[in-house]
Amino acid sequence: MFTAADLCVFLGFLYAFVGAHGTAATYDTDARKVLFPPHIYWLYRRSIGTSDTRFTSNKRCVEMEYVQYNDTFDIVTLDARNHTEKEHWEPKMYWASVKEQGGNVLRYTPYEYEVDTATAVEYRVLHVAQNACYVAERIPTTGVTTDRTQEKTHQCELWLKKDTEVGHQRPTYTSQSLQACKDAVDHLCITLELVYYQRLCDSILP
Repeated sequence: MFTAADLCVFLGFLYAFVGAHGTAATYDTDARKVLFPPHIYWLYRRSIGTSDTRFTSNKRCVEMEYVQYNDTFDIVTLDARNHTEKEHWEPKMYWASVKEQGGNVLRYTPYEYEVDTATAVEYRVLHVAQNACYVAERIPTTGVTTDRTQEKTHQCELWLKKDTEVGHQRPTYTSQSLQACKDAVDHLCITLELVYYQRLCDSILP
């Protein structure tokens, strides 16, 4: 029979194990926190070997601007570019909403006036630090996804909030935003490679 002392020892080991290894519950997957309040985000890193980049492209500057439309939808402008001159940019517009079931899936539907955008796509939010960053994984059209609790199995995208610029030298993201998603990236994602190239994303740099 367990005594009170035995129970205390067991709970101590349990808490130590959870603290050392982490759990899925430590990550905030509320997709509404990406949409509200709306911000502009840079695609900063992407998992190496990501097979489907049709939505975000393979370009070195990918910017996603969210603008609140109502309590359910944001209007999103997705701009992927390899050139600082605006005439070379290729923005596309989407409606962004949260899929009702689960509350952790972002759905991007082509805006009604856009004719050359891809079909609607969905992303599962693996972690969001509101007003800072979020980590998401595109859901394949087959609907087969990896269990969110499994370590280092996700083909992730790390999005960082675009920071307010001061002068011509301030970075367009902050180290605080990068740090806010670091644990989720380290725990959940296949190794990421850099996408964001500042000289393409920030045309005011010399």
